[in-house]
Amino acid sequence: MQTKFAELSDSQWQFIEKFFGCHRPKIHSMRTMLNAILWLTRTGTQWRNLESRYPKWESVYYYYRIWKASGLIDKVCAYLVESERKRLDAQAEPSIVAI
Repeated sequence: MQTKFAELSDSQWQFIEKFFGCHRPKIHSMRTMLNAILWLTRTGTQWRNLESRYPKWESVYYYYRIWKASGLIDKVCAYLVESERKRLDAQAEPSIVAI
């Protein structure tokens, strides 16, 4: 069990990097932006209280809004769930639902 926040490892980032394709040069890497968003969700802090090791909160929030509106975050989550289920030798989609 993870007790505190840890940034994405190299292998974790390589697994999902294809979703965050960089078609043009950027000041900050998409990995850094994603780590900042994950840090925010893990700590539950406000955007304006983003740690100084990450880009300005406005920049991070900009990418969060784009990724959320385009459905990218949901696609990555679905991909991770499907990959983990396949790794565990289960069907890609769950066979039952609990409400």
